[in-house]
Amino acid sequence: MGYISQDDLVADMTPEQKILVQQFYSKFDDRSAANRKIVNVEPLFFQGAFAGSEFLTYAATKLYIAFEVDVYTNNTVTSLNATINYFTNENNTVSIQGFNSIQSTYWDATAILAKTMFGSNNEFYKNIYFARVLFGANYAYMKFIGYRITLI
Repeated sequence: MGYISQDDLVADMTPEQKILVQQFYSKFDDRSAANRKIVNVEPLFFQGAFAGSEFLTYAATKLYIAFEVDVYTNNTVTSLNATINYFTNENNTVSIQGFNSIQSTYWDATAILAKTMFGSNNEFYKNIYFARVLFGANYAYMKFIGYRITLI
């Protein structure tokens, strides 16, 4: 898609999104060092299994501006497991950590062998930027709304 100026990108955004984009451009479009010049901005919508997706791979020249990231558990969870989700920054170090250990339980009497089941434990993130994600056990799907940014 090519370079999109900050003014053009923020034209129809919420105040929170504008602040995120302004801070991002001030940090990554100043040409002060390697990977500090934005060369490509492309809108990105992704919904599906994140296994094998581009979000798991780190590249020093790729960042994401996320207006919404929703992470969903697999509905067949059968145990109570603590889960940690990580988002890394431009240096591939953890910048955001989500910890989730409380899962709702319910009794599934409809199964052939009645048993305790654990309900879905979804996580939602808004207005962040990251380089890659590392999702803990039990998380299988995600929805991403935002931009993929290429730097040089």
